[in-house]
Amino acid sequence: MAFRGFDLLDLWRGKLSPRKVDVLIRGLPPDSATRIALNGGKPLPSTSDVMTADLIDAVNVNTAMTVAVGTGKPYKEPPRYPRWWHQVTDKFKVTADMLLKFRERTKRG
Repeated sequence: MAFRGFDLLDLWRGKLSPRKVDVLIRGLPPDSATRIALNGGKPLPSTSDVMTADLIDAVNVNTAMTVAVGTGKPYKEPPRYPRWWHQVTDKFKVTADMLLKFRERTKRG
């Protein structure tokens, strides 16, 4: 299977390093099946998820400040928009040892 100009068999032929495979996997979209599977079945946030939460926070802070100035009451920091992805970690590393074990498991023989 060709993957961004590489054939995945290049990994087994020594033409593709484990680090390059790790970089290619991390370059996949956050909602891809591979990224979700490597993250324990939990989805990763997309750029639009993060930007939307930040935008909601900015509007809430602006509104709270406008109300505080308009009414003369002290400014009270509004609660942050919930970010579900703080429980999600993307710390999965593809190691050479894992790839060698996979190679042994899948060796035709």
